[in-house]
Amino acid sequence: MSDSENLAERPSDLPEEEGSAEAANESAENVVEETENPPQDHENIKGQEENFKGFASPPDSSPEKAISPEDPEVQASTIKQYQQTLQDLKEEISRLTKKLDQKTKEAHSEPSEEELFKLKCMCKYAKQEVNELKSKLENIQQTVSRTEENVDSLRNNSLDHESSIEKIEDLNKKLKDLEEEYQELAKSSNEINIADLDKILVPEANLKLVNEFFVNVQKRLGQLEAENSALSATLKKNTLETNKLKEKCDKASSRYRSNDELKNKLRELEENYMKYTMIEEKLNQDLKVAEEEFAIHHHRPENKHDTSSAQKMLDDLEAMAKKDKEDIEQLEFQLQEKRNLLRAARAYGLQRSKTSNKLRSDMELLGLVLVEKDQMISKLRKEIDEIKLKQMQVDLEIKNLNEKKKQL
Repeated sequence: MSDSENLAERPSDLPEEEGSAEAANESAENVVEETENPPQDHENIKGQEENFKGFASPPDSSPEKAISPEDPEVQASTIKQYQQTLQDLKEEISRLTKKLDQKTKEAHSEPSEEELFKLKCMCKYAKQEVNELKSKLENIQQTVSRTEENVDSLRNNSLDHESSIEKIEDLNKKLKDLEEEYQELAKSSNEINIADLDKILVPEANLKLVNEFFVNVQKRLGQLEAENSALSATLKKNTLETNKLKEKCDKASSRYRSNDELKNKLRELEENYMKYTMIEEKLNQDLKVAEEEFAIHHHRPENKHDTSSAQKMLDDLEAMAKKDKEDIEQLEFQLQEKRNLLRAARAYGLQRSKTSNKLRSDMELLGLVLVEKDQMISKLRKEIDEIKLKQMQVDLEIKNLNEKKKQL
């Protein structure tokens, strides 16, 4: 018998499934009768569990019974065994469902609202898993049908015996993979074996059965709760980071709101800095000239000049000292103005929300420049005092020269 004939015989299996459904109904009635006989209940349940284990296990896929290219009848019988196993599983599910309904009607205890709410949630997730398993089962059936078609096309289009054997070995490997997937699906479907979940939620449901169902789906609910807690922690962390970023954006927008005013003030500070730089250069030049003059007067030989030249030098020094004094007074006045300006800028700089970092750094730099200028002015004052001391010494020398001249 070829594979195409096996595929042609498939529609004839439908009446057998209908007959098996009637047999399932009869077996459900027998289960009800068995529950009414207490002495035989334990043995019957054991037999049912053994039968169900036999149904749940897929056909033997040992290497000895692997499909060979020379024995198509074995392949057809294997496919029929799969179909028969699926049909037996359906019958067993319907039988256990009817038995569960029968025991539910006999129960009198009512579950609490919290348990009912948990069970509704569990039923929802269980239905989703059942739908996923059904879709996987349909995919497996489609894969089996495609495999059969590939086997037929391989046999029709095979040119030599070796290539046919290789193709059939590949198909056997795929079939073994499908059998392993089927075993996993059978195991996962046995964890929650309820066809009609709405019947368990009626007020007359047995609390014991409800608890059993709760145990079956509690693991799945625990995983979902763990995932939910992890997602909640991630959401909380992202919310905190978002709030921090919003605060930073608000501060930045408020800080740069008066950008034009800050630019104008910064421009004024730059102009003042250039002005003070020019003043510093001028002071350096004056200091250099004063040092040169001081060096000339310091290294002058004794009694080298006469009284008139010494008097002229003294007058020049007095004029320079007077000029330096006026420059110092003017610089002190300008320094006081800049200090007032710096004090106002610092007072304005205390409003950190309205002052940029660059402007604050420029104000600090300007304060350092002012301190340096103040130190330079004090240094000039010290040098002026030294010049005055030298002037007094020159006056004494001139006086001594005049006295000597009178004696001569």
